[in-house]
Amino acid sequence: MPARSGCLLASSFRRSLAVGVLLLAFDFLAGCGGANERLPDPVECLNGMQEIARFDQLTPYPQSSLLWDGGTLYFNGESSDPNMLGIDSVPDQGGALSQFLNAGIQQMWAEDGNIVYAADDSFYSIPFAGGQAQLLADGGTCVVGGQYMGDAQAQTADSVYFYWIRDPGVDDSNYAVWAKPRTGDPSIKLGDIDTNQVGVSRKNSVRTV
Repeated sequence: MPARSGCLLASSFRRSLAVGVLLLAFDFLAGCGGANERLPDPVECLNGMQEIARFDQLTPYPQSSLLWDGGTLYFNGESSDPNMLGIDSVPDQGGALSQFLNAGIQQMWAEDGNIVYAADDSFYSIPFAGGQAQLLADGGTCVVGGQYMGDAQAQTADSVYFYWIRDPGVDDSNYAVWAKPRTGDPSIKLGDIDTNQVGVSRKNSVRTV
């Protein structure tokens, strides 16, 4: 994977022309000079931040997750799969980067003391404290009977379902939205996406055009 560069803020993941930097905003508004200024001075804004970690490699996705728990920041990092991500961690006051999970993932979020992450239409959970990842749900739309059908992207969840978009593949020529009940019941196809109305990015997002 070619090296990429960027700036990872505590509130967002952005790109720059230098190297990757993990920053923590302490008093962001005060550092920007107050609410009455229409265009805050970027240099003054940076005065309200502390560099936590610097790294030479960024994820291949423009939108990444940044989670915090118990004084540690977790974010999408490198994995042994060159096409997907793992999870790296760093103390929120600065320190050495370490790999928290070497597994292919696309999206991740926090749930009840755990990191929940998605890889295609499969969803897993691993405690922030560490341990073994547990499979929460297998959507069964990307691999059926041992046969590869197509990729998935744009995964998310609520308290009842896991959701994803299945790309066009062997069994379906359309992008389609799917849901998998947390109870383990079969996956449900919620509908096809009209690609004349919606542009589907292959980098884990959906946007209207």
